[in-house]
Amino acid sequence: MGNRCENINSAIVVDLDKTLVKVNTFRHFIVMAVKASIVRLHFAPLLLIVAAIGCRLLRIYSHSDMKRQILSATAGFVTELDLAHFAAKMAVSANTEVLKIISQAHENREKVILATAAPEIYAQKIAMLTGCDTCIATALPSQCTDWNECAREHKLVAVKAYTDSCNLHISSLITDHFDDIPLMAECSAQGGAIILVSPGKRTLEQIAEAGITSYSIIK
Repeated sequence: MGNRCENINSAIVVDLDKTLVKVNTFRHFIVMAVKASIVRLHFAPLLLIVAAIGCRLLRIYSHSDMKRQILSATAGFVTELDLAHFAAKMAVSANTEVLKIISQAHENREKVILATAAPEIYAQKIAMLTGCDTCIATALPSQCTDWNECAREHKLVAVKAYTDSCNLHISSLITDHFDDIPLMAECSAQGGAIILVSPGKRTLEQIAEAGITSYSIIK
């Protein structure tokens, strides 16, 4: 999505959950998938979803493991129409302050990159609805031989690969969570601005421990 890089030399990077939108989209996706599986009598994938959540609650699975199983389980029955409706619903909860920054970035001829650990099957659609130019997100397990959640260092590598291929400088990073510390460090190294959206106490503590002291906060 949005691979054109003409006459643009800088970009802002925006996280999705609790940043571009005010909710955790994957939790809502799970609810949507459970409801769809019940209505359509797809009980086998429903059991896989419930098992994945149970294993996560028991700490048998990591969050990444849970996400992988749920994405695999839902791939066969969640439709493009489901995803379009879901993305539209999530976009309604967009953070107006972040939307203003995105609008300003376009006025400044900057590319807007949505970079998220959320699944690309709906993150791409949310990106389009909220004015982002490109989307870097977690692929379906079936699309990868070496699947990884697009989070932490994996997100950094993916963003760097994209910006380097387009010769883009990261002018700012907008996020809410300490998972993005690797990206924060890269943004700082490039002289970019870090904007935190309603960060929690743990996020502020983790950022301080990482030696990141220059940032601004918005709600």
